[in-house]
Amino acid sequence: MMELTQQSKGLVHNPAISGGDSRPLDCVVIHHREGLQMRLFLDCEFNEFKGALISMALVSEDGREWYEVVPCGLPGAWVTEHVMPILGKPAISYRDMQNSLQAWLSQFDAVHIVADWPEDIQHFCNALIVGAGMRLNTPPLTMEVLRIDAESTLPQNALHDARGIRDAVCSGV
Repeated sequence: MMELTQQSKGLVHNPAISGGDSRPLDCVVIHHREGLQMRLFLDCEFNEFKGALISMALVSEDGREWYEVVPCGLPGAWVTEHVMPILGKPAISYRDMQNSLQAWLSQFDAVHIVADWPEDIQHFCNALIVGAGMRLNTPPLTMEVLRIDAESTLPQNALHDARGIRDAVCSGV
């Protein structure tokens, strides 16, 4: 288990474990017992507070991206005005989104999902479940929710917001 310590500018890792590398943790790929653990920055858009998923995006530390949109039958007024016009791609079925997510995650040895809002993690976890007692086949994964105000080049678009989270975390903001 990696030892972490809190310092004024964020988390750093134990140099004894990393061979003396003292870079901030937020700029280092973590070694996991299954292989290299890649951090994936997650953002979702959903239909109003606690509503159904509309779109989900993951952006890796090294810039690989995954983004899908699912149908939204009756978007709320705010969502109709601020989210729906900027989705940027057509919706696919929820099951096709799950298949796409599984295929994309399969390129990693292990992943650490980072989000800035708990409902994003909830929607991600829901997407992993495909039936009673059945889930997507994924690499080993862990998750965390950070309190961070990330800037986005297109607010309310999950892909742009996930990029903003990655940029904020990796720059130490």
